[in-house]
Amino acid sequence: MILLILRTHIAHFQLNNYIWQQQGNQLYNRLLVILYYLGDLYHKRFIMPILHKFRDHQIAADTEILILGTFSGDTEEGTDFFYGRSRNFLWHLLPQCWGKEPLKETGLAEKRRFMAEYKLDFADLIHAIDVPEGEEKNVDDAFIDAHAIEWKDIIQIMESLSKLKAVYFTRKTFNGIPNAKKHLIPIVEYCRQKNIRVCKLETPAKFYSPEKLQQWKDTIVSKKTCLKP
Repeated sequence: MILLILRTHIAHFQLNNYIWQQQGNQLYNRLLVILYYLGDLYHKRFIMPILHKFRDHQIAADTEILILGTFSGDTEEGTDFFYGRSRNFLWHLLPQCWGKEPLKETGLAEKRRFMAEYKLDFADLIHAIDVPEGEEKNVDDAFIDAHAIEWKDIIQIMESLSKLKAVYFTRKTFNGIPNAKKHLIPIVEYCRQKNIRVCKLETPAKFYSPEKLQQWKDTIVSKKTCLKP
């Protein structure tokens, strides 16, 4: 009799435990659904995708020099082309490499004429980023690198440029931007396989200096030096 009672209690306990587990699993699954919904809602409400501002730019087929950067978001104001920020001096440096007047304050048409004359063009590594609301104008390199969600197929671009002779990265170091560095490696390997000159330039950002100009001249025009990526 006692054994029967014990067996009954054990069976009852096992049944309750089973019911509790099933209810617990259902509750757990419901919590997952709620968390997924809240995460999706947060992403739609507070995370903003930013595309490259010049994503529709078509690189000229006769390009011989490709200038490669990281990203230009479509939230940037007052920029009509690559490297158009007020604190970026590429359009001050690059024309002077060939003894031309700076084009930083000129319109896009004059920049395009210069590009056509020297058969150079531009591309960036990153095509799109995802950023939290309120950070749309954050142009810090590490921040952009950490939030990149879509990368440009630079190798595909280079494969379409039969006259390409050189690729220049507009930064001296890739420290702090590991994702860009990872995407840079196959580009460098491709250039070496195809005997395309590939070098790093002093960044044109923040300030202009005669030393920067000299390094650009020595790298791009006279080819006296080349900082290897």
